[in-house]
Amino acid sequence: MASKIRLIYFLLGLTFFSNTLVAQNNVEFSKSNFKSDPSGFKTAIKNIQDGDAKYFTYFYNKALDYYLAANKFNPNNAELNAKIGDCYLNSSDKSKAAEYFKKSYGLSKEMDPYYIFLMGKAFHINNDFDEALKYYKLAKTKKSRIDPLISAKADKKIKECTYAKKLIATPVNVKIENLNEAINTENEEYVPVITADESEIFF
Repeated sequence: MASKIRLIYFLLGLTFFSNTLVAQNNVEFSKSNFKSDPSGFKTAIKNIQDGDAKYFTYFYNKALDYYLAANKFNPNNAELNAKIGDCYLNSSDKSKAAEYFKKSYGLSKEMDPYYIFLMGKAFHINNDFDEALKYYKLAKTKKSRIDPLISAKADKKIKECTYAKKLIATPVNVKIENLNEAINTENEEYVPVITADESEIFF
């Protein structure tokens, strides 16, 4: 339901940045800002449109290529940087997400809490729990127009970060032993599943 609401709002053209001041250096994709390069502007708009078509259908890797091309033309658009951050967050190269969210937030403090939450998640993934907590808590201060459940999701992440900090502060020595060929092979065993009677294990 939340994902549908998110898609509807975006397709209706609702911007997640409101009351952004010029002094904040957020450069909108408008003709008036790129009078000296109309051809480059036209190409950038096409890349954003193609990227949006992929982004809103959750093809993040494909959307990322279009967004990065548009970002080369105008690296100072808050919304675009936030979308790039989201794409990286849904890719195998998640470590790059934080820098784009930070850039976006630096350009406009009026980000929708949905993206502030994702910024927290980007720091969370990098084990920067203090920064993650900062943005999770910030995401709770306003109501999101994209995902009305953000506050509850942030609460869950805040608990995770708080618990993670406690675990790191009190490390436990653990010895990992290979259980020989009966269990372990030369392959990578992920997601073990045990039968109801606990007699067999599958990977």
